Amino acid sequence: MPPGVLQTSGGFLFLISSYLKYFYSEILTMSENSNGTYPAYELSPIDQSQFLQEPQTRWNNFRFAFRVFLQFMKGLRALHFVGPCITVFGSARFKSDHSYYQKAYEFGKAIAEIGGTVMTGGGPGIMEAANKGAFENGGFSVGCNIWLPHEQQANPYMHRWVMIRYFFIRKVLLLKYSYGFVVMPGGFRNNG
Repeated sequence: MPPGVLQTSGGFLFLISSYLKYFYSEILTMSENSNGTYPAYELSPIDQSQFLQEPQTRWNNFRFAFRVFLQFMKGLRALHFVGPCITVFGSARFKSDHSYYQKAYEFGKAIAEIGGTVMTGGGPGIMEAANKGAFENGGFSVGCNIWLPHEQQANPYMHRWVMIRYFFIRKVLLLKYSYGFVVMPGGFRNNG
C-alpha cells in the first residue's frame, strides 16, 4: 500500500496532505519564466516498458493520470492566449540548405503576412524554418516542444513555447489551437 493511504471500512481514504505538497511543488514549477517560456520539469517517470507490458496498480494508474493532467494544464496555460494558429508539421532532420526548409520558411512568412500565428513542434528542421519565417517577418511564432534528454532542443525563433513530456499530449495541443495545417515531409506521423 502506498504511503499516505489508510484502510477504512468504506475502502481507501487518501490522505491528501502528503501528496498535496508534492503535486503543489510540481504545479509551481509550471510557473511562467520571465522570458515567456514554461520550463520542462521532471516527474518521477514510470518505466514505460513496464507500464505497457503489465497491468498496473490503481495507485500507479492514478499517478500516471495525474502526471498527464499536469502536462495538459501546463500546455493549456502556456498556449491559451496565442490566438488562432496555423500549425506546420514537419521533420526535424532537414538542414537550412534543403528545399523543404526553404518552403517551410515561406509558409511561415506567408502565415505571418496574413496575421496568423505559426505553431510548430518547436524543434529544428522544418519546424524551425516555419517559426523563423514568421519570427523574422513580424508574425507571432509559438512551439510545443517535446522533452527528449539528448536530442531535440527548442529552436530560437519562437516568441513562446512549452516543453511537454508525452507525445500524445503534444499532438493534442498542436491541434487544439489550430485553424489550419501544413503537413510537410516527416509531418504528423512523428512531428520530429
